[in-house]
Amino acid sequence: MKTQFLIILFLITGEMSFAQKGGQSIDQVFELLRAQQNISYFEVTGEMFKMLSETKEAPVEFKEYVSKLSGMEMVRTSNSRDKTKVDIYKLFMSNVNLKDFSRLMTSESPSQRITFFQKKSGKINEYLLVQSDAIIYITGTLDLKSISEFERVMEIAGSAFEM
Repeated sequence: MKTQFLIILFLITGEMSFAQKGGQSIDQVFELLRAQQNISYFEVTGEMFKMLSETKEAPVEFKEYVSKLSGMEMVRTSNSRDKTKVDIYKLFMSNVNLKDFSRLMTSESPSQRITFFQKKSGKINEYLLVQSDAIIYITGTLDLKSISEFERVMEIAGSAFEM
């Protein structure tokens, strides 16, 4: 009887541990990634986007677009030639909870993996682009039905990484 109890306890504990894998929020996994060596991190807060949307010198279309953004976080590996390079795609995907996200696109090749996710929840939408060497997480009222909005997001992300 004692043996059966221990086996059942072991099985329950094992299943609880398994269920917790991948249960972290995006913010928690970003913190995990930031602690890794050779990782670059960039964040733009909603307050910064608000300030940018109120800039007098900026074109109206830029201000309208930026006013739709409420946050952007990005991580990427710093050196593509480094042999100790972290596979952030694998690390991110094995730790994050994406049950409320819809997968929009996946591309896999021997050298690169890319998956694009979307989460619609009320007025604020979340977009997540996960690659082997970079992750971009964007929140806001934007709707990426327009390819031009997606191109703007990628322009902003690209220029941020070049800073």
